Amino acid sequence: MKKLMLMTSAATIGASFANSGKNAKSAEGGTPAANGAPTTETPAADAKAERVEPVITAVRALALPASAKSGRGRGSVSKYPFDSLTAPSKNEAGEDVFASFGVANKTAKQLGSIVTNQNKKFREPKKDANGATVFKMQTLTAADGATTQVPTQEPEMVQSRKFQVFDVDPATDEDGASARVFRIL
Repeated sequence: MKKLMLMTSAATIGASFANSGKNAKSAEGGTPAANGAPTTETPAADAKAERVEPVITAVRALALPASAKSGRGRGSVSKYPFDSLTAPSKNEAGEDVFASFGVANKTAKQLGSIVTNQNKKFREPKKDANGATVFKMQTLTAADGATTQVPTQEPEMVQSRKFQVFDVDPATDEDGASARVFRIL
């Protein structure tokens, strides 16, 4: 009997709060609605910025920006053109040139996990001259002080491709991108 009364009491309290009009605003004056009816006006707390779809620009071969910081980025199929980025090369002046693509409406921080996943995707176990997997080594010390190197279960990994993302100025970028992803390996 008590449980039933508590449940009814909680439902009554919830209904009376919803009908109190404290959270509702009238359409004409911005004051709480007298009857507690919902209005067409959205409270400021519920108003969120509309999501803007990123715009991906063409693949270009460029030098890294001067403010190069550490990179970010194993994903499955990506809508970003990571596969079309070629390996770094040298231009006529002997400078390193890196293939890149720009992304408008996104920052380097927002693209960081995507780039990190792509970097993980292109990690492979290291192979020796015979094609066997090379494992990490661990040093074991015996009671008499003798040390022995033994392989662990974890293979050594080699990065076959590596990507970095940087924030760029949309006003100076050829494609108007706000972030640019470079293939650096």
